[in-house]
Amino acid sequence: MLREFLKARGGYVGKAATQQQIADLQAQANILGRVLRNKDAAVTGFALNEGATVISPDVRLQKFLEAAGIAVEGF
Repeated sequence: MLREFLKARGGYVGKAATQQQIADLQAQANILGRVLRNKDAAVTGFALNEGATVISPDVRLQKFLEAAGIAVEGF
């Protein structure tokens, strides 16, 4: 149902982050002295897979992503 809805509007369900991507992002956060929650890592991995910008109101997440060189926008 969701796929049909998205397809009818030119959208699609993107490629999810792998467990390895999540672990790698969390390790990168750790190196930078930060903690990255599983859900934030999964969303970030998804965005990286899709070539998209992460959009988040979470200022801590934004600062980590900026430090890691990952495209991010706040709202």
